[in-house]
This record gives sequence, structure tokens and C-alpha cells, in this order.
Amino acid sequence: NSYKRMNRLIQKERPLTHSLTQLQWAYLAGIIDGEGTIGMTKIIDKKRNHPVFRGYILISNTYEDIINTVYDWLGVGYIRSSMNERATFRDGIKRKRLFIYSLEQLVFVEEVLLNIISYLHIKKKQALNLLMWLKDRQHNDIETNDKYHKRSKELNGYGEDIRL
Repeated sequence: NSYKRMNRLIQKERPLTHSLTQLQWAYLAGIIDGEGTIGMTKIIDKKRNHPVFRGYILISNTYEDIINTVYDWLGVGYIRSSMNERATFRDGIKRKRLFIYSLEQLVFVEEVLLNIISYLHIKKKQALNLLMWLKDRQHNDIETNDKYHKRSKELNGYGEDIRL
């Protein structure tokens, strides 16, 4: 299962119509609790000078098989990895290659969260925040979307924006 290209993106079009067992959903929740992030991003669309909000689930690990298992179970999302086998970072320390599973298609993010919410412990507040935003997002104005985004940042330990 090694990648020929270091930053390969994989995308499947298969919807989540297949069902995982309750044990698989619980296992997935455990992986997300321990190795994942449930959050939101805010991107400014420069053409329209308008913010765009996105929800996501990320799982990162140096053990490629875990990431491949999640991808195979869900059948959606994509996998990327760090650029080389042992990347050297700014601090001069060499680290193992990191594999990252990313799910950003909101219909699938919502489906996954609804199936794992009862099994989550550590990331339950993040999941509830994102689910509330997903439920109301078509009716939300920018200020309300900003509120959910700010809450997501706080729950994930990013806190307030730095103002200089």
C-alpha cells in the first residue's frame, strides 16, 4: 500500500450507502477521539470578498494502515501524506511520514458524525457544534457562521485570533 507519489490524493465517488457495523462506527469514533480533528475553516472568497465556511473531519497518523482502513470503510474523502519518508522540520528533528485522511464533503461529514456521536467522548462537543452548524447553515448569516467557527476554534484549542 505504499504510495508512488508522496503527496497523492485519492478521491472516491461512492456514497456512504453501505453501512458499517456498530463496532466499526465505535472504532472510528475512537480513532477520531484519539487521532482526529472535527472542525471548521473560514476562507475569504477574494472574487466576492465574502467568507466561505467549511466543516471537516481529519485523522492523522504515521501508521498508514489505520488511515487506509478508515478510507476503505467510508469510501469517500481523500488521503495525503507528508512529502518524504523522514521529513526534517524547522526544529531540525526528523519525523516519520504522516498520513492524513480528510473528509470535507458536508453531506458525508454529517452522516459520519451522526453515526459516531454516541461513541465520542473527547471530541463530542466539536461534533455537536459542527452538527448544529450543518443543521442551520442554509439559514445562517455571516455573523452566525462566525459564531460557530469561533466556537470550533475554541474547542480545538486554537482560541482567539491574534490581533497585533
